[in-house]
Amino acid sequence: MPESQSDDLGRLNELGKRIGDRIAELEKQGALLGPARQAAADFKLRHLQIGEGARIAPVREGLKIDIETLRLAFERWLARIDTGAAR
Repeated sequence: MPESQSDDLGRLNELGKRIGDRIAELEKQGALLGPARQAAADFKLRHLQIGEGARIAPVREGLKIDIETLRLAFERWLARIDTGAAR
């Protein structure tokens, strides 16, 4: 059964929740200063842009790619933040 756009939107919503929750946690810890704070805002903005694009355009081939790209970039950023906090 092929995946539908609603499956993709579900993944996007889950990713948005993960981004929001993790950023809120990092803010409580005081780990978001300067460039890290800007990057966090950029991830939230990019998530919103992907969601808006998916809502406006009927079915987009690139939606899965956009979601996966954002997820991977966010995970890499988290790894860098966590590594920096461990030092």
